[in-house]
Amino acid sequence: MGVRPGYKQTEVGVIPEDWEVTYIGAEFTIQLGKMLDSEKNTGIPKPYVGNRAVQWGWVDVSNLEFMKMTPSDLQRFRLRNGDLLVCEGGEIGRCAIWNETLDECYYQKALHRLRPKSGYNVTFMLNVLRLLASNGFLLNFVTQTSIAHLPKEKLELVPIPLPPTKAEQQAIAEALSDADALIESLEQLLAKKRLLKQGAMQELLTGKRRLPGFEVKRGYRQSEVGVVPEDWEIMPFDQVVEAYIDYRGRTPRKLGLSWGGGTILALSANNVQMGRIDPEKEAYLGSEELYRKWMVQGECEVGDVLLTMEAPLGNVAQIPDSKKYILSQRVLLIKPKDWVLRDYLAHFMKGASFRSNFHSMQLAQPLRDSAKNT
Repeated sequence: MGVRPGYKQTEVGVIPEDWEVTYIGAEFTIQLGKMLDSEKNTGIPKPYVGNRAVQWGWVDVSNLEFMKMTPSDLQRFRLRNGDLLVCEGGEIGRCAIWNETLDECYYQKALHRLRPKSGYNVTFMLNVLRLLASNGFLLNFVTQTSIAHLPKEKLELVPIPLPPTKAEQQAIAEALSDADALIESLEQLLAKKRLLKQGAMQELLTGKRRLPGFEVKRGYRQSEVGVVPEDWEIMPFDQVVEAYIDYRGRTPRKLGLSWGGGTILALSANNVQMGRIDPEKEAYLGSEELYRKWMVQGECEVGDVLLTMEAPLGNVAQIPDSKKYILSQRVLLIKPKDWVLRDYLAHFMKGASFRSNFHSMQLAQPLRDSAKNT
């Protein structure tokens, strides 16, 4: 596929014709932090930022450590407003801008400090690094010893795009900052909605709030699962379950087969998140032959309830579609009886009553009399 008019192919990808390619070392001075040895130093302990404190776009100063430093270290490693801190190890390339969160702070090993030489926009640079880290480009410059890291001499050689004016860099940086602010506000709204839903679940699943048209008998009573409406039944969890399907401990090798060679997702506890299945998480794929030999107890049906039994313990989700799935390690499939709605059972299992009793397995479920006839 050719490059569209007005653009050109470069070592950092396709960019506009009037943009150039430069290098981090040409635009920034880079200083790598060092291990500060407090035993050899004197003076007042000072706060310092380590690799773990640098998150994407922000610096966590909630739990900083303090260390005594030499006069030379105090001068060389003191942070200034606008310094760009880049992780040399760990999640390589993760970076944040220091915005004078504290009056005085320093940085330690495994962090590069970048300061622009001639006005390259630091926020623009932060987003360039985020792109190069996310698409794997930075891995081309990583040195693999006992621990993977990005040394200063290689970081200097990383190519980066250079818009022709500082004004364009600033405009792009502001647009991306606006996008970050929008995402943050949406995440806060989502967190608020989750709390509202949690409250609604607590009220609806315990009968504290009755939906219009479903109140048969007024009043409430105390039960082993708490206060419930007078017209709700309490019964052991097992009485609403038609079948538990459990393939834990099974491996392809025991069946004379192996993973791969097919497209059938093997659901493990890694894929079963609270309330949903995440097919993007690392998982094995199985063949049709493996599926036939593996799923002998029963198959997954739409709406069946999944429960993780360890690592993590207690996540609840439902089979979302009619695709074939292999039930892998640490996952239990629950098929309710015909008179119990699968969606209701799943919501109940995500609620406080089930989760508080899950470890003891002394489970009871409130069910309305009329539910038996649905």
